[in-house]
Amino acid sequence: MDPRAILSTHLAPALGQTTEFLDILAEAPRSDPFVGPDQHALEELLASFEPVTATR
Repeated sequence: MDPRAILSTHLAPALGQTTEFLDILAEAPRSDPFVGPDQHALEELLASFEPVTATR
């Protein structure tokens, strides 16, 4: 298969980049796993955000 476009819900469309896209996917299992913040760190992060107010 050689699709003209690969569409993803989390990435930009890969147009005419099938080989590059598959090479990146092949490397994924060797990548360091993502470790998200614990609950305390998440709450601190969220508390640091400024509230957004609607304007009209």
